[in-house]
Amino acid sequence: MNGRLHLGHTFSLSKCEFAVGYQSLKGRKCLFPFGLHCTGMPIKACADKLKREMELYGTPPQFPDDEEEEKEKPKGSDEIIIKDKAKGKKSKAVAKAGSSSFQWDIMRSLGLDDKEIVRFANAEHWLEYFPPLAIKDLKKMGVKVDWRRSFITTDVNPFYDSFVRWQFVTLKERKKIKFGKRYTIYSPKDGQPCMDHDRQTGEGVGPQEYTLIKMKIVEPYTAKFKSKGKNLFLVAATLRPETMFGQTNCWVRPDMKYVAFETASGDVFISTRRSARNMSFQGFTKENGVVPVIMEILGQDLLGCALSAPLTSYKIIYALPMLTIKEDKGTGVVTSVPSDAPDDIAALRDIKKKQALREKYGIEDKMVLPFEPIPIIEIPGYGNLSAPLVCDELKIQSQNDKEKLVEAKEKVYLKGFYEGIMLVDGYKGQKVQDVKKPIQKMMVEKGEAMIYMEPEKQVMSRSADECVVALCDQWYLDYGDAEWKKQATEALKSLETFCEETRRNFEATLAWLQEHACSRTYGLGTRLPWDEQWLIESLSDSTIYMAYYTVAHLLQGGVLNGRGDSPLGIKPEQMTREVWDFIFFKTAPFPKTDIPKEHLQKLRREFEYWYPVDVRVSGKDLVPNHLSYFLYNHVAAAKDKYRELAIEGMHRDLVFQFIERQTLLLAPICPHLCEYTWGLLVKTSSLMKASWPAAGPVDEILVRSSQYLMETAHDLRLRLKAYMLPPKNKKGDTKPQVKPSHCNIYVAKSYPPWQHSALSLLGKHYRSNNGVLPDNKVIAGELGALPELKKYMKRVMPFVAMIKENLEKNGPRVLDLELEFDERTVLMENLVYLTNSLELEQIDVLFATEADDKVKEDCCPGKPFSVFRSEPGVCVSLVNPQPSNGLFSTKVDIRQGDSKDNVIRRLAKVNRLIKDLSQVKLMRYEDPVLGPRRVPVLGQEEKGKLPISEKSVFHVNLEEKRVTLADNGLTVDIGDTLVYLIH
Repeated sequence: MNGRLHLGHTFSLSKCEFAVGYQSLKGRKCLFPFGLHCTGMPIKACADKLKREMELYGTPPQFPDDEEEEKEKPKGSDEIIIKDKAKGKKSKAVAKAGSSSFQWDIMRSLGLDDKEIVRFANAEHWLEYFPPLAIKDLKKMGVKVDWRRSFITTDVNPFYDSFVRWQFVTLKERKKIKFGKRYTIYSPKDGQPCMDHDRQTGEGVGPQEYTLIKMKIVEPYTAKFKSKGKNLFLVAATLRPETMFGQTNCWVRPDMKYVAFETASGDVFISTRRSARNMSFQGFTKENGVVPVIMEILGQDLLGCALSAPLTSYKIIYALPMLTIKEDKGTGVVTSVPSDAPDDIAALRDIKKKQALREKYGIEDKMVLPFEPIPIIEIPGYGNLSAPLVCDELKIQSQNDKEKLVEAKEKVYLKGFYEGIMLVDGYKGQKVQDVKKPIQKMMVEKGEAMIYMEPEKQVMSRSADECVVALCDQWYLDYGDAEWKKQATEALKSLETFCEETRRNFEATLAWLQEHACSRTYGLGTRLPWDEQWLIESLSDSTIYMAYYTVAHLLQGGVLNGRGDSPLGIKPEQMTREVWDFIFFKTAPFPKTDIPKEHLQKLRREFEYWYPVDVRVSGKDLVPNHLSYFLYNHVAAAKDKYRELAIEGMHRDLVFQFIERQTLLLAPICPHLCEYTWGLLVKTSSLMKASWPAAGPVDEILVRSSQYLMETAHDLRLRLKAYMLPPKNKKGDTKPQVKPSHCNIYVAKSYPPWQHSALSLLGKHYRSNNGVLPDNKVIAGELGALPELKKYMKRVMPFVAMIKENLEKNGPRVLDLELEFDERTVLMENLVYLTNSLELEQIDVLFATEADDKVKEDCCPGKPFSVFRSEPGVCVSLVNPQPSNGLFSTKVDIRQGDSKDNVIRRLAKVNRLIKDLSQVKLMRYEDPVLGPRRVPVLGQEEKGKLPISEKSVFHVNLEEKRVTLADNGLTVDIGDTLVYLIH
């Protein structure tokens, strides 16, 4: 809320507005709330900027002329930071600022006079001024918002402040929040991390890790480097430490300015001033953020320096000139590996061929001519000198052939990283992608390299400061936690994203998302409850505020800052953690509070009535942060497997037995809490008189059958996802697949004959050799001698390798020719879970013997095979004539052979208000033509209708789009409408 709403807000809001209008007309009760987010740096930064302008230029300020103003503009404000469809060319801050660089001018552009602008130097005035204007504008637009529930954020609003504090205490208790040193984008001017919403440019940019290669300048030093016993290093930042075995020289730019500065260890590093500034915030220097510069040097003074570089087979290499090095990336010093880098081989060939170029920069022949590319990586199709080969193929003449060099890099870099095989001692035969981290670790441990970070691209804070990567003590949300990430990914599967691009953006974000700094020292917001020197930043206090909407009107009564009279007479200080728990967690006990019970029950009912969120409308630029954090925070209260599988209700006795056992196990540690829980279980004697629970025998077969079910469900989801991908054709036309409605799962009682033979042989060897299998050569020889396996030999040995691998993990049971449990029974008992989790109409479990040869070949015990299909149907309207119940008319497909239960289950999938399917009564009109046209009579909803029985079967005529119902030998036409009632 650091300005007026703009057209982008209108665009997003219109989607909510139209959806609410439509769903209301369909009979749904709709809630469209609207909050006003004030957390973070923007308001505080703008207010402080106004203060500085008044201090420097007076009130009203008399600014310098345009020429000086241009100098003050931060560079790169219009830069395209990330080439991503989800990103615009300018950040929000730049878009709002327009062409003005002074805050006072920006305020004038909003129609404010000088006398009014002065008041905006106080950050709280922004919270009083802009939110009411936003509401006024939206009311003119006529949006269907419930304004009673509107609020502003930050600790100015004591109710919302209490809500956010509760959220963070809960997250910390669940070990989602941690503390420690982490690399983060950081603004030295603001003295704190600079997250997406704090940036003027560079939204979405994160830290990039480099390996900093230390190349020691060999003594005797030139007169330029008068060093008193200090080691001097040129330091180069590389993304590929595994290629350092192939260094032949290093590159510096002759006209670039470098600095020599002292590090915390006493060594002297030479790099650009920009990279030295980054290093100073990462523990490289004695004082954080301070670069102790010894001297400034031009690149030309470094040319010809003799260097001792790590890993290369050349004892001495030299610093040579390269004119294309950029100052805004890396350290300005570049390692040269001409065997695998097209740029390096092109530049090396240039300086070898052009004597005049060597003479211009004082480069002696001995520094260049003896150095040849070193073979270090074998790449399929490119040999062991990939860069020279590709440059020759593309006829690259010099380092100025920029377009061809880009093409050359595209050819060798990815292929080299993913398919390349190392040739150097110690790593010979290993894949490049597998040795990158070990080689980096080895170099760091030997003191030959260091870990160095810098922003992927330039980031400017809202205070016009170029950001660095800093190693900061900070509280952070651990979005990289494997279990939490898995829960968020699972939640995404059931999310309707409306287009595949959005889903792919979510999937990519969840894949790379790691720790997120949630604390700041500057800006507006809520204080961390356990460490109040920190503020909770804007992307962290806005993840579950939708839950607050459900109760805001009862707490704040429409007063934006929450400082008016509460409709329920509740004070902010009464909103303790236990009170919030009671409102949001169904199992939470009634809190110790002086808030009347009926008031707390009312708050809880409001939340349970409206939650969860049905529709979330936002900008696609928020997928990589806000919307993904929204998913994470909503799944922080994780479900257990039993609750997930027990779709039709959990067994009461089992749940209570679980609670009782857990209470007994916790009793030695939490006796008071457990004694209280024991009382809630209506136990007559004290917990202290109870016995420690006796563990029964573990049913290992049951455990493994459960694991089988989970693995099968996961495999089915992957197969369904693959099925939904559009088929590729030569023309490039891609049509999305129709979502399947049915699935056949085939299970095998036994292995295909060729696998059976292989397993029998392996089992025989395993038993006769005391649990040891012979070498693959022996096994291959024996299997090859079996005539029935001749045509399968290409598949046999990979199968043997897989069995051997599983044997190490799971023991000798993998050699069994049959499973120890009934595969089909396990799937049939959990058919409802599988059908619902895959959002299918029906799953049939069949034996592989009933399928074609392909299924028989690919299906084996423990590895079922699935076939998806879409069953056609005829669309029918389902109408609910009952008044005031929030139900509505909908359409479902009726398919051949459907029963009453099939149709009711299908209805419940599209109408989430139907919780208990046994309460649904399905009926047809006596007169299928006139019946739907008659106005229902209140209290006589069943008049003119007949119930559909359990034995009834639907039949469809796809050509005529007609549905008939067969029951007791009678067949009737149902027309195009059915009726459902909830009792």
